[in-house]
Amino acid sequence: MKLEAAVKFGLRPNNTFRTPDLYEKRVSYPKAILDCIFAIQRVSSKGSTKEFSATRDMGWSAGAQGGGDVRIEGKVHSGVSSEDKASRGTNRAMQAATASVAHVADAQSEADFVAARAWLEGVSGQAWPSDDLWENTKDGVLLCQVVNKIRAGGVPRINRPGAPFKEMENLTNFIAACKALGCRESDTFRPPDLYEKRVSYPKAIINCIHALAKVCKKIKDFNGPYLEVQKVSGNAGNQYM
Repeated sequence: MKLEAAVKFGLRPNNTFRTPDLYEKRVSYPKAILDCIFAIQRVSSKGSTKEFSATRDMGWSAGAQGGGDVRIEGKVHSGVSSEDKASRGTNRAMQAATASVAHVADAQSEADFVAARAWLEGVSGQAWPSDDLWENTKDGVLLCQVVNKIRAGGVPRINRPGAPFKEMENLTNFIAACKALGCRESDTFRPPDLYEKRVSYPKAIINCIHALAKVCKKIKDFNGPYLEVQKVSGNAGNQYM
């Protein structure tokens, strides 16, 4: 759901975030939320550069383009608008705000990965040969096997690894099975996100595994194991709650 009030206020849709991004700490958290806040600030200060824009249109922009000052009717106007100054301030504020939550976000991401790995190993009965998420899941075999443990025949045919298009087909079938089991579209990922390590990797893949584990709790024939994840406290650094 889009933030309709922010859009009506003047924000472009790509300056907002989806409600689950904040509420469930999705892949774009916290950057998308901070971007939206600063976009609101920019929109609220619109109109502060009208005088500067008008002088530029009248041919008095040479000094500003060169980084100097513009003289109008005996007044010296800086080539940097108040909006530009505000933007610089908000950029610094964004950096500071992002840094202030970075250690918590990193610790939580690690905890989410550990929980996802433990759950996949527990359901499949197979230990990972390495600690690398991509190496263990990119061919889709393990993911499809987990689905079939949850519901027999969830993926009727699992392709052997080796051929890229067959591995991508495994991922496509896994995602379709997740949806059939009750996962929302927004909880899944596109096969290239994992196979080619696209921009949402690894967050979107880990989120999908967590979502699949969550819907398993409502499946009567599935008796576990269930996913358990440690929640990181923002007040305790990297200590777990």
